[in-house]
Amino acid sequence: MDGVLTLCRSSWAWVHKYYGVDNEKSVKDYMEGRIDDYEFMRRDIALWRNALQREVRLEDIRKPLEKIEITPGAKETVQRLREKGYVVGVISGGLDLLQEKLKKEGIELDFFLANGVEVKGGVLTGEGVLRVPLKEKNVVLLKILEEDYPCTETLVVVGDTSVDISMFRIADLAIAFRAEDERAAEKAHVRVEGNDLRDVLKSVEIYEGFYSSP
Repeated sequence: MDGVLTLCRSSWAWVHKYYGVDNEKSVKDYMEGRIDDYEFMRRDIALWRNALQREVRLEDIRKPLEKIEITPGAKETVQRLREKGYVVGVISGGLDLLQEKLKKEGIELDFFLANGVEVKGGVLTGEGVLRVPLKEKNVVLLKILEEDYPCTETLVVVGDTSVDISMFRIADLAIAFRAEDERAAEKAHVRVEGNDLRDVLKSVEIYEGFYSSP
């Protein structure tokens, strides 16, 4: 989702920027194993509370997310892939509230898994909702395949950061789109530059043509 269907790299970081805070220390602590996913989200939510100097309401998060730009060609690419018979879905550590924006833009997905914030009475409790551990996206993907799509013939993974590498490793076709770092690009089968998701569709069609050739 983040960085692929949207131009912004991180929906969490987008909200941070909107409120004038950053989570660089938490990112470093997480990537180096000093904190887990729950603490990572907990710290992010605390940043918003500190910035607002009050309780954070759900609308305080929805408002900045509405301003996120969708990647050019996203709707057409998802639609075309589904027409071709692909199951298209999201496995993201980003904010699940962004799904509302995707739907408004006409992006229809077969499944959607992203992280979120715990809310009671319209107010954030300070805890996150973990559905996708960033370092274990492959585990989430394999579970989806096993439980919902056991007859999958071709697995295509599109990602942009190092946390997508675990999924790249099990993909028939791994595409690094607008790769944020070289590690992701190096582990993918194909690297796609530029900001138009339709170029990813072209890569999929080239792959299909190659493997359907006699």
